Amino acid sequence: MDKIKIGIVDDEKLFIKGMQMIINGEADLTVTYQAENGSRFLDDVAAGKADVDIVLLDLSMPIMDGVDVLLKTASMTLPFKIIVLTSHYNDSIILKLLDEGAAGFLAKTRSAHRPDYYPKRSTARILHQRLHSQPHPKSPTAKPEKAHPVGTYCQRN
Repeated sequence: MDKIKIGIVDDEKLFIKGMQMIINGEADLTVTYQAENGSRFLDDVAAGKADVDIVLLDLSMPIMDGVDVLLKTASMTLPFKIIVLTSHYNDSIILKLLDEGAAGFLAKTRSAHRPDYYPKRSTARILHQRLHSQPHPKSPTAKPEKAHPVGTYCQRN
């Protein structure tokens, strides 16, 4: 089985190294690409240098941040999914990022044992509807997805 190729776009080198160690420790995952800002990432995508299946994209970076990357890629047909990494989040930001083309989000401050972000019930309902309104990606009727919430955590109130 081919490994899932992961790209990391983040300006924090220590974070990239830590993520790389975690990801490369999984049998079916490998980090194949890294960039320190969105501008370099978009240049590499245009040049065919970003051979990835999934990109972990930080929101806060110098030169070009993750939001600008999402806005610039919104009209493109990309061969990979973008998952936003952020330590600054709330329900409205998450829904906006999904609307702009993010496939999901991961909280940088999430504990391995206890998630520290739970969407409001109304946001969780929207995420659930989006998830279940899409055909399975490998289905013959599947179309390119706009948003597919991955990495979210929900809590019943």
